[in-house]
Amino acid sequence: MKILNSFIAMILLFSSTIYAQVGINADNSTPDGSAMLDVNSSTKGVLLPRMTQAQILAIQNPASGLMVFCTTDKKLYIYVSTSVQWKEVQYGPGILQQPFPCGSNITISHVAGAVAPVTKTTTYGTVTNIPGEPTKCWITSNLGADTRQLPLTIQPKLLPAGYGSLTANRDTNMMEPSERPIRH
Repeated sequence: MKILNSFIAMILLFSSTIYAQVGINADNSTPDGSAMLDVNSSTKGVLLPRMTQAQILAIQNPASGLMVFCTTDKKLYIYVSTSVQWKEVQYGPGILQQPFPCGSNITISHVAGAVAPVTKTTTYGTVTNIPGEPTKCWITSNLGADTRQLPLTIQPKLLPAGYGSLTANRDTNMMEPSERPIRH
């Protein structure tokens, strides 16, 4: 009987070393075979150790791939043993935002300056499914526009051939050639 108990204990010990994976989840799923630690959640993330820069640099013999969040500069670092240094994880330009429901109104505050002539807050409508651009969301009027503006100056070299000037047609908001021919 003593031999049988020893044999069962060895099998249990041996089987536990073969399956040395940890799964942290709410659905009791099996950890992925390629991972030692498999964290699975649809509502929460993983929070890495948070340390000051001095605490990170004080880690003795850090393992290659060790990850920490630096509270001093608010950046994520990974230790790379081949270069014997902590490398900052570069963030890309992408950000996560709540999806904007196209078809809803959007309110924008304009500040007077080089682009906006006056400070004001305007609400714009949005539309989608424009021919040629069916997946994009468009604002229904120009930003900041509440009146149509005519061009202030026209360069002579841009005039249509045979005409000397352009005049504004206020009904169509278009610049039209005058009836005067160009005289040289």
